[in-house]
Amino acid sequence: MNKKHRLLFILIFNFYFCMISTEYLRASIETRTEHPHRIYEGFNLSGLTLDILLSPCHYKGSQFAGGLNLGYEYRKPHRLYFGIHMHSLRANSGFKFLYEDEELEDENRDPFVAQLGLEIGYNAVYRNWLLTPYAALGKTSIHFPHHPHYGFQERFNYLGFGIKGEYGKSENCDLGFDFQLFKAVSGHKGFIDYYFYIARKFDSFGIYAGLPINVRFGESKKWDMQVEPYILSLSLNEKQLTYGTRFILGRNI
Repeated sequence: MNKKHRLLFILIFNFYFCMISTEYLRASIETRTEHPHRIYEGFNLSGLTLDILLSPCHYKGSQFAGGLNLGYEYRKPHRLYFGIHMHSLRANSGFKFLYEDEELEDENRDPFVAQLGLEIGYNAVYRNWLLTPYAALGKTSIHFPHHPHYGFQERFNYLGFGIKGEYGKSENCDLGFDFQLFKAVSGHKGFIDYYFYIARKFDSFGIYAGLPINVRFGESKKWDMQVEPYILSLSLNEKQLTYGTRFILGRNI
């Protein structure tokens, strides 16, 4: 195959691929247009890593965690976007609680993380992508009842900005991404002890990054199954990480 033939082959292949991608995106957009409301529920299989220091107290460790997801989205193309998301996570016990470098007794109480978020944006179509820039407002609560007399807690409200996208990989499958940068605007973190309470203002930045794979099924494509590897850092100043995979079943109406 000479140079001209190779160039012609590449041009034809690219044109054919773009046509297929456009058809797949059209199928995805038609689904979003006809059924823009999406209600979902699912569960997490995750890890939780913490390393929090408030002298003279120190809380650290890594454990397996599981949780639930509930939410609603309005994803009609060329319209405003709205979403509400609720996530919870309960980890295995086994984190270390240190006071002046001395490890305190652990009564095997499970840590708990909960997050509620609202998102408002716009559903735009660009080439083969359905792109949604959005603003976010939410609340996060962390509670680690290490012992009846001591533990760690953190609560904060946050504001954030993000962008999520969907690419029509096939008629029944979308590949996507979701990235958000947020800032705690009011909140505190603290260690609770039988004799004292150490608290600090919490105003750190955090990030969320996910790569959802969405498979639609059924005659009218009203149902979908989503698998989303993700990482969530609640603070860029210290280790407060959850990471793993979300498994979600959605209903488009």
